[in-house]
Amino acid sequence: MTARAGTGSEVRSPEAVRLQQRRQLPGVELRTVFDSSRHYWFCSSGFEFLVPVTWRGEVWHQGRKELLEPGSVLAAHPGERFASRRVLRSGSWDLLTVDASALSALGCDRATWERVRLRPFSRLSPRLENLFQAVAQSLQSDLLEIVRTNLRSLLATVASELVDSTLPTLPTLVDATRPLQSPAPASRPTPPAPPSASQRG
Repeated sequence: MTARAGTGSEVRSPEAVRLQQRRQLPGVELRTVFDSSRHYWFCSSGFEFLVPVTWRGEVWHQGRKELLEPGSVLAAHPGERFASRRVLRSGSWDLLTVDASALSALGCDRATWERVRLRPFSRLSPRLENLFQAVAQSLQSDLLEIVRTNLRSLLATVASELVDSTLPTLPTLVDATRPLQSPAPASRPTPPAPPSASQRG
């Protein structure tokens, strides 16, 4: 995740940032920002999920502006950009990043995730909200296997609840780079063998 704070005439806030990572889980990061009232620009390094805790504001993502508030989630794919355009209530938010390289380590099918198209804005179901909280809490102090289990459960629920089924899936990286194969030549009938000497009159 790459984030840049707004400057100039925008409000500066006495915010604090907490970053949670595990050395044994490279590519997984949870960033919590407290008391935030600044504008941010984000460039996704992996699959990213922005979940407001108490923060409320307008966010620009995938060509449209939406209200993001507690009980909602923004989902972004690797390489996408999004920005908080207007802060309606300062507060805290969580940003979970799962790089594509971390999917295999978590037992996920990376090729399948490369096809996934997530809805940019969604409401959080109670189950998904509980799983986000479980991941945040386990990253702080739980055993690594508990963190992995919570992340797997979260990603499985994301794939079940946040996938936009109205959009066509993207080809995987393997499919996109595979060269086209020429069709196999049509088989020709085997010519009959010449008559043997015993068959000649």
